[in-house]
Amino acid sequence: MLSGGLDTITTLVAWSVALLAQRPDIQDTALKAIQKTYGTDEPLCDAEDDQQCEYIVALVRECLRYYTVLRLALPRVSVKDVVYEGIRIPKGTVIFLNAWACNMDPKVWQDPEVFRPERWFEHEDAPMFTYGMGYRMCAGSLLANRELYLTFIRLLNSFRIEKVDDVDVHPVRGNMDPTSLVSMPQRYRARFVPRNGNALRNALDKFVAVN
Repeated sequence: MLSGGLDTITTLVAWSVALLAQRPDIQDTALKAIQKTYGTDEPLCDAEDDQQCEYIVALVRECLRYYTVLRLALPRVSVKDVVYEGIRIPKGTVIFLNAWACNMDPKVWQDPEVFRPERWFEHEDAPMFTYGMGYRMCAGSLLANRELYLTFIRLLNSFRIEKVDDVDVHPVRGNMDPTSLVSMPQRYRARFVPRNGNALRNALDKFVAVN
């Protein structure tokens, strides 16, 4: 489960950092939400709170939706003949779920091409297909959500992310290699500026001492 998420999680974080570097407004909103939930004393927030910061939860979900890094979910095989909307699908047919198209469905979202975490407050139960669907969806989805939550919490609470390179962060135009199974962003550089250097240094020293 851990090894299966190495490429997908790290790639999603790479996309997200590239976008956040160009969206200081999202960073500011996230920081206010983090400080409202956890206070301002501890740069290295923990995730043992069952993901209490609602804006970061929404940010994670929007990153997963907008940057569907595994555009085609893992294949399935039909176990019997099926007729779907008048089309016969024979037994043994290999079927791919186009997770990207499902996450960008204009029938679900009025503005699917816009990156907007607030949409998840408006439609909390809206479907998301990044992890697949059904009984055989990704078994590590809950772990991945927690990893991403912790990453964004600590990153945005500790640093201001600044753009260095102009890079296209659109999930299609910015795709470095359209032939790759995992959709990766173009190479870029970003600057991480500590929000409170002394507090961060003390927190890191404490973390190293404990571990």
